[in-house]
Amino acid sequence: MKPFSIAVMLATVAVSACAPASAPPPAALFSVVEATIPDMQKAMQEGRITSRQIVEQ
Repeated sequence: MKPFSIAVMLATVAVSACAPASAPPPAALFSVVEATIPDMQKAMQEGRITSRQIVEQ
């Protein structure tokens, strides 16, 4: 491979690695209304909602 090709490939990999992770789903997918404590704990473990988002609902 040519040095330029290698540099382009490395730059592409570096930019890809720096891309921001996708945002977590909005808290609207989980409602605390009539949710049990185990439901809330499961939602937090799965990353669907945070404790702060539960309190703010």
